[in-house]
Amino acid sequence: MVLNLTTMDQQNKPTPAAVSALIINGALMAGLITFAVIILFVLGPKQRVDGDSQPIMTLMAMGLGVSAILGSFVLAGRSKQRAIQALASGSMKNADDSKVDSIENALAGRYVTGMILNNALLEGTGFFTLIAYYVEGHWMALALVAIILAIMAAKFSTPGRVAEWIAQVQRDAGELQGFATNND
Repeated sequence: MVLNLTTMDQQNKPTPAAVSALIINGALMAGLITFAVIILFVLGPKQRVDGDSQPIMTLMAMGLGVSAILGSFVLAGRSKQRAIQALASGSMKNADDSKVDSIENALAGRYVTGMILNNALLEGTGFFTLIAYYVEGHWMALALVAIILAIMAAKFSTPGRVAEWIAQVQRDAGELQGFATNND
């Protein structure tokens, strides 16, 4: 069962879920960029007294960064799989007291929730990495922040991406339902 989906309403405006995704995504990135500007241009990194010491915080941030980046991709995939399974099994139905009026809106809510979790994971890692840069002044921290921001920008939610995610979940759930029906 594939439902018709458009990301624009009758007046050719983006849907509320797509607008919410844009705003939240932009706010998470803006917060990290603002903190980076403050660290780089207002506070500046502290100079290490001992040039031979290891940048422990930066190394911790690098480990956390790799984990967060990998985790964000795993979390995105898992979120999509759970939405597909819920839709295919029929457990994603509107409750009588629910304010969700369609499957598309329920899926859009799941998309936005997953996007917030993914970007909050990356943003938190970016904040820690910037603090490590402030404390230790090591260039690796700045490189990691740049990578995190690039990943956040590459995954930025647009109305088209939201619609494509929802359509893909619907297609995959339909295929899963068809497979289950054919095997019964």
